[in-house]
Amino acid sequence: MGVRVFIATIGSEMAGMRLDAAIPSLWPELSRKLAQRIIKAGGCYLGGRRCHVPATPLDSGALLKVCVDPDLPFRTWRLDPAAVVHEDDALFVILKPSGIPVALSATGQEGSVQLGVEEHFAAAGLPRRPAVIHRLDQPTSGLLVYGKTEEIEKKLYAFFRDGKIRKEYLAAVQPPPRPAGGRIHTRIARRVDRRNQYKVSRERGQEAETLYETLAAAPDGAAAVLAVKPVTGRSHQIRVHLAWIGAPIVGDTLYGGVADAALFGLHAWRLALPHPATGRPLKLEAPPPAAWRERLPWFQPE
Repeated sequence: MGVRVFIATIGSEMAGMRLDAAIPSLWPELSRKLAQRIIKAGGCYLGGRRCHVPATPLDSGALLKVCVDPDLPFRTWRLDPAAVVHEDDALFVILKPSGIPVALSATGQEGSVQLGVEEHFAAAGLPRRPAVIHRLDQPTSGLLVYGKTEEIEKKLYAFFRDGKIRKEYLAAVQPPPRPAGGRIHTRIARRVDRRNQYKVSRERGQEAETLYETLAAAPDGAAAVLAVKPVTGRSHQIRVHLAWIGAPIVGDTLYGGVADAALFGLHAWRLALPHPATGRPLKLEAPPPAAWRERLPWFQPE
C-alpha cells in the first residue's frame, strides 16, 4: 500500500485537544493507540515540524499532517554501547549497523540512528538533538561522526566541506573490477525515471571522483574486496561508480549487484580528521560486520 498521508487544519472546536486524541477524531481508521505509535515514531507534523509528544495541545488553525505505512512495522533502534568507537567531550563516533537509516523517514517507522544517538546523549545528561553532519545509506554500515556541541558541529561541517576528513570504505563486489585498481571520474545525476536512484551522466549532474584498489579476491576469482576512497561525496557515489565499471556491490540490487539477504557489501571502514577541539590528527577504524567474515572467509582486513 505504501505511505498514507492525512492532512487537516485544526478547527476552533478542537483547540486545546491532545494530539493523540485529535488524530482518531479526525480519522477514525487511526486508533488512539496507533496515533500514539505514529507520533512517537516521528510520523506526525504540526505546522511543518515533527511532533513526538502525544499530549501536545493543539492550537486552532494549526496544520496537522500524519504519515503512516500500514504495511510497515514500527521499529526502535537503540545504541549498543559496544558500537561506540570514540567518545570525548567534543566528538562522538559510532559504528552504524546495516539496515538502519541515519535520519528519520517521513513516517519514522524504521527507527533511526539519529534518535538512538539522541537517547544516548539524553541519558548522559546532554539534552540536545545531534545534527546529521554526514550520512551513510540505509544498507551501508560503518563509521558515523557526531559533534557534542553546536561549535563542534560547525567545525565538522567545515571539515567535510573543505575535504579535511578522509574516508575509506570496504566494498565487496562481484565480479571483480578490471583493472584491479584505478580512478573513476564522471558526472553523477539523479535519475528522472526512478525514485532515489542515480546514474553516470555526460550531460548533467555533479562531478564525482572515486579511487579504488583491490585488497583481496575470492579463490575462484568471482568476487573481490576493494578499498575505496571517495574524493567527492555525492549521493550513492561509490555504488554508482562501481556498478558503472562493471563491479557492482554485493547485495546492492538497486545498481545491479547480486542479491544477498545477509550481506550488503559497503562498509565505512576508516576516517581520518583533525580533532575539531585540539587540531591533533585522529584516525578511526571499525571492522566490518560479522556477515563479512561468514560470507567472505577469504578476506581478512588488516
